[in-house]
Amino acid sequence: MEGPAGAVLAAGEAMGNYSLLFAVLFAAVLLLFLWMFGTDRGKNLSLSWFQRGKGGLNRQISRYRLASGLAMCLRSGLDPERSMELMEGLIRDEQTSRQIGLCMEKIRQGVFFEEAVIEAGLFEKTHNRMIRVGQRTGSLDRVMEQIGQQCREQASDQIWHRISMIEPTVVIILAVLSAFVWPGWAIRHDDGQADTQTQQTAPERPKTPSIDAVALPEDATELLKAMPDSVLNFARTAAAASTSWGSSTPLEEYTMTYSTGQTAEDVTLIAAQWSTADAAKTQYDALAGALTGEELGSGEVKVSGETKGNYVAKLDAADDTKAVAVWQNDTVVFQATGAKDSVVDFYMEFPL
Repeated sequence: MEGPAGAVLAAGEAMGNYSLLFAVLFAAVLLLFLWMFGTDRGKNLSLSWFQRGKGGLNRQISRYRLASGLAMCLRSGLDPERSMELMEGLIRDEQTSRQIGLCMEKIRQGVFFEEAVIEAGLFEKTHNRMIRVGQRTGSLDRVMEQIGQQCREQASDQIWHRISMIEPTVVIILAVLSAFVWPGWAIRHDDGQADTQTQQTAPERPKTPSIDAVALPEDATELLKAMPDSVLNFARTAAAASTSWGSSTPLEEYTMTYSTGQTAEDVTLIAAQWSTADAAKTQYDALAGALTGEELGSGEVKVSGETKGNYVAKLDAADDTKAVAVWQNDTVVFQATGAKDSVVDFYMEFPL
């Protein structure tokens, strides 16, 4: 018999000749699995394999418990510092426990809660941005609940990913072991390492600019002087009086450019002040109502826990690679426009 059928028949005859050796190999694999799942040392080895990957399974579970616990405490009316204090004794993961301790130490040194959490490395970069926004808008409990759900989903994905690898891994191991029944049919290789899932994370935007900010004129008003020289790696490169919103009769208005040195990343910022917060709100409502693109974020602007206005960020309806963010802080209204990523990073970190 020739062809594939003949090859299968020949393989079967060869396996019959070496059936005892094949049975021994199969028994060795079976004993290996019994050892891995039936003894303490084997279970520890199996658990360490399950915890491989980005962050580790135990790490993701600890993050889920921490975020969910913080959300529950915050909804109960506890402040963030007291909530973190209660979580300190509930997390079993050693790395997370050390980071909670570091976070509490920074809080006691006077560091703001959101910055202490970020500096301690308790959560991922995307979660850090959510925490900043939640702290700023007074919705930290809802943000923590969302982070907890995301960590739970990531942990579940890791578990199912590893479980899905067990069955094909067993088949592959048996195939490789049986290959050695036929001398020369397979070539021995060094043991390989288990595949690890890698994820490319976008680099975090630098916190300091690579270019110098342009100095303000000597006769700059208090409003213009309040504008920061830089935001993250954006430096102020231009500032001049403007009349873009002249029809709403602001007391003063300025248009500024913040740049990273790359023109494509420039953010144009308009800032204007009115005599009353109601007049500023009228302008904010008009600007926000004119935005028709997909929403990127919205909420309240709070200063020392007191609501001073609202904010909204949306994609540019004419170009989804760009975005517009508008916010009101008491009597001042701001509008930032530019590339989507630049605007999102800029308005989230803008100090006013």
